[in-house]
Amino acid sequence: MKKLQFVFMVMTAVLSAPSASAATEPDEATAGCRNSSAQHESVRTRKDKKQVVIEVFDVGSQGWRVVFRSIDSVVLPRRSPDKGFLAYVSNENGQSRLYLQRLSTGWRELVAQVDPAPLELCFDATNSVVHIVDRSGAVTDHGISKQMKLLQHE
Repeated sequence: MKKLQFVFMVMTAVLSAPSASAATEPDEATAGCRNSSAQHESVRTRKDKKQVVIEVFDVGSQGWRVVFRSIDSVVLPRRSPDKGFLAYVSNENGQSRLYLQRLSTGWRELVAQVDPAPLELCFDATNSVVHIVDRSGAVTDHGISKQMKLLQHE
C-alpha cells in the first residue's frame, strides 16, 4: 500500500514539459498526472488463450471492445484524455517499448524503449507527453507529438 501511495504521490508531481525524453526527479516535479486514474478506468487487459488482450469500454455500445492483441507481455494501458489514443508498454523481443496507438484505426507508433518494469504511465492533460515512472521512482517524459501527427494521417 505504501508503494502505491508513493507512486500516486509521484504521479501527481510529474512535470509536464513537452520534451522528447527527459528524466525528472520526483521531488523536482511540479505538475502532472492528476487524471491518471481516469485514464485506466475504461481500459483493461486480460489473457485470451496464449495472448494478452487490451480492451476499451465503448460508451456507444455499452460494452468492451478489443483494440490490441499480443503474444508478448503488455502492461499499463492508458487511454488519452481525449479518448482517441492508447499508450502502453509492450515487451517485444525481450525489450520493453512504449507505444502510442490510435483507437479508431488500430495503427500504432513506437515512442521509445523504456525501463523493463515501469510502475506507472499516464498522459499529460494536453496529449503531448506520456510520463513513465520507473522502479527507482524517477519520472521520464516522452514527447509524443511526432507520433500523434503520424497517426492522424494514417
